[in-house]
Formats: sequence, structure tokens, C-alpha cells
Amino acid sequence: MRSLDQLPRAVESSSSVAAMDVFHRQAMEMLSSSRTRDAFDLTKESDQTRGRYGDTHWGRSLLTCRRLVEAGVRFVQCQAGFRLKPETGRTSNWDDHSVNSHIFQAYEEKLPSFDQSVSALIEDLYSRGLDKNVLFIFCGEFGRTPMIRNQDPSGRAAIIGPRP
Repeated sequence: MRSLDQLPRAVESSSSVAAMDVFHRQAMEMLSSSRTRDAFDLTKESDQTRGRYGDTHWGRSLLTCRRLVEAGVRFVQCQAGFRLKPETGRTSNWDDHSVNSHIFQAYEEKLPSFDQSVSALIEDLYSRGLDKNVLFIFCGEFGRTPMIRNQDPSGRAAIIGPRP
């Protein structure tokens, strides 16, 4: 928020803005607008709405995505980050392998937050009439048939692809 608040002053005082092409100028104007800054200000949402999404990184991120769409942003991408308990593993995304987490314990930690925030987003999009203009996709990069195996000597299960 501080960076966005300081951006308009930096843009106005910078001579390099004049050298930008029209697309760069439009991007800078969009980032420095009060409408964009407001979209990132989750305190403008009711406690009930913030609670529905959940007080997690993922919940706040999806609420921000909805606010950005309402502010006119046409494409929003959100990384599903999540910090696991140290005893579960060390990954902060959905790339679960036995070398970095216990997959079933990781899902026990991640899925309640995921379920809460994604269902809140979908319900919120419908209740605000945004469902007619928003395509929500949750996907991973796993490009092969998944199998659950013990990948290393730890004995922890992991989703991996088939061996050649």
C-alpha cells in the first residue's frame, strides 16, 4: 500500500515518464490511480466479508482479486501460497513431494483454507453479478498422470509421475 501511495508522486516528478510509450504510460496511470489503491485496501470490506474469505494469505489474496475485478482489472493471476507447519514440510505452494512435505498432512493444513476462500470467492462473484464476466480457473502445472509413491527414503508419500 505504501508503494502504491508513493507512486503518483514518483510518476509526477520523474522525467522518464515522458519517454515511456503509450502502454507503459497507461500501466503507470492504472497503478497510480486511487481506484487501484482502493482495490488493494481490504479494510474497506466489512468484517463479515473478510471473515468469509478467511484471515489467511490465500483468503486475502482472493478477496483482493475480487476487488481488482470490481475496479476494472481484466486479468488477475493469484499464486496459491501457503506456509506449512515446520513439522509438515517446507513448501509454501502446491508442489508437494516427499522431499519437501508430507503430502497428506500438507493437504490437511491447506485444504480448509482453500475450501473457505475459494467458496467465498465463487459465492461473492455470483452475489455481485460478476459471474457473467469472470472466468475463475484453479490449476497446477502437473503435466503427467499423477501417482502416489514413496519417492525417497523418508517414507513420506508424494504425488509423482510414472517412471519411464
